[in-house]
Amino acid sequence: MKTPPRLATVLLARFGRHNEAGVGDLLEQYAAGRSNAWCWRQSVFLIATSVWGEMRSQASVLVIAGLFASVIALMTYTAFQQFYRRGADKPQVDIAGAAALTMDNGGQLAAIVPQQTVDMTDSLEPFVIVFDHDLRPIASSARLNGRIPVPARGVFDVVSRNAFDHHFTWQPQRGVRDAVVLTHFDGPNGRGFVLVGRSLRVAESKTLLMTRIVMAAWAGSLLGLLAYFGLRRSRTAV
Repeated sequence: MKTPPRLATVLLARFGRHNEAGVGDLLEQYAAGRSNAWCWRQSVFLIATSVWGEMRSQASVLVIAGLFASVIALMTYTAFQQFYRRGADKPQVDIAGAAALTMDNGGQLAAIVPQQTVDMTDSLEPFVIVFDHDLRPIASSARLNGRIPVPARGVFDVVSRNAFDHHFTWQPQRGVRDAVVLTHFDGPNGRGFVLVGRSLRVAESKTLLMTRIVMAAWAGSLLGLLAYFGLRRSRTAV
């Protein structure tokens, strides 16, 4: 009598017990002359339907476990994303604080604005822009397409109303994203704002890598759950 491939027989015996009629029909047709390729196709189909049937009987447990794994993945992503984003505000916080203190004490713009020009489209160096009380840029180490960029008026209003540093992500044009700290000064030479920023490219590349790792771990955990319950049910059936 013609016998099917040994591995297919072992897999059917372990995973196809709940579909004995289908397994029996497969063995009969194979003995009647079906090919090994046909046998493997039918075996994979029977095993898949068998495992799916077992999964459905454990649907509530799988859903709860899947949700738990998803929540863990989301929390991990959020924690790392916030860690990298907050870390991107350094050294801007220190530079902005020191610059505002200098201006509060009557210092000159030359003391707080670096001489080196920073091209915001490709540089990773921090840059400083000083604005007067009317939000006009009066000194800057940053250039974007040859000009001094100016953020939306609303960010200045936040600092004016709350009298504390404002940390935000600034995208003056497509492909340019910066971690920015904006603070206010009020000295003997006048009032105004100091904006200190730096490109987010490094932080965002780290975030992207971490996102891929978390997504891979999340997908792996879901596949692991499916495999675990499938094997568990098959062992219970033995």
